[in-house]
Amino acid sequence: QALTYHQRHLAIAQSLAHKQNLLHALGNLGNVFSTLSQYAQAADYYHQQLTIAREIGDRHREGQALSNLGNTYRAVGDRTRDTYSR
Repeated sequence: QALTYHQRHLAIAQSLAHKQNLLHALGNLGNVFSTLSQYAQAADYYHQQLTIAREIGDRHREGQALSNLGNTYRAVGDRTRDTYSR
């Protein structure tokens, strides 16, 4: 059910074009997929979060996204990031 709520949060943030809420929703969705061991999907949400954080200069969320990406890569044993490189 957490996934459903976070997806709704993302949809609302997108409809309002509210970047801070969007960053929060993307990070939360990444966390849900990471918890479900669906690392490719988790990394996708973290990459989206990272891109937007950099666009708006939110260093806190940028650091959070980078940390989460690092944890995701470590979880799949990808120390070179080749698995999810963009």
